[in-house]
Amino acid sequence: PQVRVELFGALGQACYYSYLTDSQTEVSAEVRDSALGWAEQFLDEDDSRTARKGADVIRKLLEHNGLEDDVVARYMEMLAKRYERASASGGDNLLRSELLSAMSRLCRQSVYKTKAEEIFHPVFTDARSDEAGSVREAAIEGLISIDRQEALALLGEGFVNESRESIRLRAIELAGEIGNGEDIQWLSTAVGGGSEGDRAWQVMLGIFRQSSSELAQKWLDRFIEADYRSRLSDEQMIDFLDIAQRRAVSAEDDSLIMRTREKLSELYAEKGEYDKAVEHVVLLREATDDEQKKTALLNQQIELNLRAGNAEAVKNLIANQLLENDLGGNDKIIQILEGYFDDAESEQAMQVLAALENIDISDYDRPEWDEHIDRWSAIWADSQTGDEQTSENSG
Repeated sequence: PQVRVELFGALGQACYYSYLTDSQTEVSAEVRDSALGWAEQFLDEDDSRTARKGADVIRKLLEHNGLEDDVVARYMEMLAKRYERASASGGDNLLRSELLSAMSRLCRQSVYKTKAEEIFHPVFTDARSDEAGSVREAAIEGLISIDRQEALALLGEGFVNESRESIRLRAIELAGEIGNGEDIQWLSTAVGGGSEGDRAWQVMLGIFRQSSSELAQKWLDRFIEADYRSRLSDEQMIDFLDIAQRRAVSAEDDSLIMRTREKLSELYAEKGEYDKAVEHVVLLREATDDEQKKTALLNQQIELNLRAGNAEAVKNLIANQLLENDLGGNDKIIQILEGYFDDAESEQAMQVLAALENIDISDYDRPEWDEHIDRWSAIWADSQTGDEQTSENSG
């Protein structure tokens, strides 16, 4: 029996190759029709391997032109009925999966694909909810071969409850090819779930890049909620915010521009990337006309530059303020500097202090600022003297 099956398979392969455009093999229509007759008998047998070979040969012979429409329809119906029979008898999953795969390929690349889609679509639709994962997977591929948008919608509907990883990954892959904003909801359920979640996140970012600022605004509101935020890394959130910011700028959506830049400055500061945080604070200052906000952002910019050790930037920012008014103990800038000098490392603090001492305000009367500079200088001078004495005593 095994030799018989192999010989029959070879006959089917020869017929298949004879119809390829660059084939050197010639097989007559009579031989092809005879092979189809044998394929019908093989398909009908109870032995799974024999039936699978019959399905494979039918598929190969129906991919090419030269058959009457009624003949094509009859053999396609045979495949569908054989699948129904296999399912009714308790289910040979391998046979059923390969039957569905044969149908799928006919929908994808047969010259009779229109007829194939008509006959096999209900078979795929029914099989997509089968208990066997391999059968569901083959059915999904069939639906994809007919209508990718319909298949993606069905995959999205069943994504959360789908137990087969390869089907979930196929859904994510298809969303990456043709997905839109409606697919973000089910894709987001995978985020935080290892490599599958990482793939889903990359697909989501791709959709956000091509979508409106309104979609970014909607999902920014969700991503900052505790449930989502706990599943997103800082890097993932930054990637999303960068895209949302670009979409907002393109759409001239001032509200979203401000929100994304505020969140980016916060995240970069939390990560210790102070220079990047400063960049976004500067953009926020430039964009607002609210004087109170401008002042608050200036204070934030000074504090971030202090953390970054940008002594010259701190000097320039404070020098500009001193051109306008004196800075006393009740000013937020002085309070920021007091806190900084209390906690900063000695070498970095000395660089900042040296920069502040070099601010030229000789043409202005700034007694409170002068008092603070003198006091900080004296404290650091005493501190250095104490460190030197401690070092000498230790020696």
